[in-house]
Amino acid sequence: MTSRAKTILLTTPGCPHCASVHRILTDLVSEGKLPGFSEIDISREPEIANRYGVRSVPWFRIGEFEFSGSHTGRELERWLPGHTPALTLADFFAEELRQGGLARVTDRVKREPQALEAVVALMAEPELDISVQLGVAAVMEQLEGTDTLVRIIPKLIALLGRPEVRIRADVCHYLGLSGDADAIPELTKCLEDEHADVREIARDSIDAIESAQLAQKS
Repeated sequence: MTSRAKTILLTTPGCPHCASVHRILTDLVSEGKLPGFSEIDISREPEIANRYGVRSVPWFRIGEFEFSGSHTGRELERWLPGHTPALTLADFFAEELRQGGLARVTDRVKREPQALEAVVALMAEPELDISVQLGVAAVMEQLEGTDTLVRIIPKLIALLGRPEVRIRADVCHYLGLSGDADAIPELTKCLEDEHADVREIARDSIDAIESAQLAQKS
């Protein structure tokens, strides 16, 4: 994220917490920590709320990071443009999943399919909190059989060469969830993996894809 990252704040006239968020963002601007922000009344521009899947306000987006409800300036500082170290959408999703924000991550990926690449980047981390591992799995499972999941098959396949058993096993599972026959050749190679867990999941995934393909033909 660059120093020119766009920030928008969505509000409504009767919102009890919108003024405090407006004040916090204004303070960050005056301190030189935020380039500026645009405030939008979604009662007048409901299409903006629909675009971002917003169900309640205050809601705001700093660059590619989305927040809802009230936050302190200190909580936001690590996500601001120019922060060192720079944080990614994968970092943000990890934090969301740790805090029980599975629905927010899933909604974001469904709304912006390219955001699934950040989830894949997370699963590729050698060391990952169990809460984040489970969250990643839940996101992927909610995308079973979708074009969104099919589109990232090449990125998943690229991880099959990783030394971590967990990563290879997860990839085999997610390839099975795709239901795409193009994944079968790579899964077949995994039947020769040195680890039994990977071999078993690869076999299950091949069976799942073949069953899905038969169901489509019937």
